[in-house]
Amino acid sequence: SVNKDFNLILRRHPSQNQEITVGERIYKSSLDIDFNIMVHVPDLIIQVASTIGMQAIIANKLLLNVDCSIFTNDTPYTKMGFGTGINSLNKLPTAILDTLSNNSLKKEYKPTQDALKNVTKELKKIYDTYS
Repeated sequence: SVNKDFNLILRRHPSQNQEITVGERIYKSSLDIDFNIMVHVPDLIIQVASTIGMQAIIANKLLLNVDCSIFTNDTPYTKMGFGTGINSLNKLPTAILDTLSNNSLKKEYKPTQDALKNVTKELKKIYDTYS
């Protein structure tokens, strides 16, 4: 059954066939839209062995990893502690609801402010050394 509370935006890898059947609450994300902008639109990003997972992490988005691809080991986000992983597409509907309803998962995606402070501190050291 279709959940009336959700909209689905599909975006395929640029090397894949771009034909997507759209319908009620099912939309196609155009490759003309930079994903670095698009990543901020959804509440949850579902990925299958893609660098989009890393972009979702950086953008502080909830991440659901479909870990049943032959390429899963190339992007092992679940093993690295990023997002929730499922090993069967049959688990996808329940995993979506669980991930969106579990507010504690959002805490895992807060980027550290220390990274920016550390880079700024190092740049200041370099500037002070050579100025």
